Amino acid sequence: MGVRALIDGLELRPDQSAALGEGAFDGDQVWVEFLTQEDAHVRPAHAALHGTVWSADDPNAPAPPLDYGCRCQLRYVAKPNTLAAHVFPVAEVVPVPRADVFAAYLDKHVPQWPKVAAAAAQAQPAERLSVAYLTLKRLYPNLGADTRDLARMAVEAAPKPATVAPVAAGGSVPAAVAGAEAGRG
Repeated sequence: MGVRALIDGLELRPDQSAALGEGAFDGDQVWVEFLTQEDAHVRPAHAALHGTVWSADDPNAPAPPLDYGCRCQLRYVAKPNTLAAHVFPVAEVVPVPRADVFAAYLDKHVPQWPKVAAAAAQAQPAERLSVAYLTLKRLYPNLGADTRDLARMAVEAAPKPATVAPVAAGGSVPAAVAGAEAGRG
C-alpha cells in the first residue's frame, strides 16, 4: 500500500493533483503533515510525530505505514507565504528534525530518558536498542508494550557524538586541531 496524502481529510482535488503532477511546486513550498488517529491505539513514536511537517521531498520524512497496523496519514500543506499557500492549507508549524521531535515527546512522557540514551550510547551500535529497552524496563517497569517504541525513540533522540573527519593522505591538519594536539602532554 502506498502513502496516502490527504487535504483536510479528503483525497486531493483535481487542481491540487494537477499542480503536484505538473511540478508546479517543489519541496520547499509543499510540505506534508503527519497525522495519527489520536486515539488510545496510537504508538508513542507515531504520537510524537503527530502534527509535525516535513518537506515533501525529504527522504527522512515519515511515510505511513510506519509499522504493522499503522493507521497514520499524511496531509499536504503549504509553507507560509508561498504560491502553494493558494492551493493547499498553510502549515501551522515548521519542519523539525525527527530526533528533536522524539526528544520533546520523551521530555514530557519519560523524564529519565537521557539516562536511557546515555546507557545505550555506551553499548556497541548493534546492542544499543537492547540496552535502551532493558534500562527503560528497570526505570519504568509498568510501560508495557510501549517500552520497545520508547527505547527506539531514546536511541534516535540521543545526542550524536562529534566526529572528526580523517585527514587525507598527504593532507595537512587544520591549525585549530594542530594547536589542540600540541597542547596535549
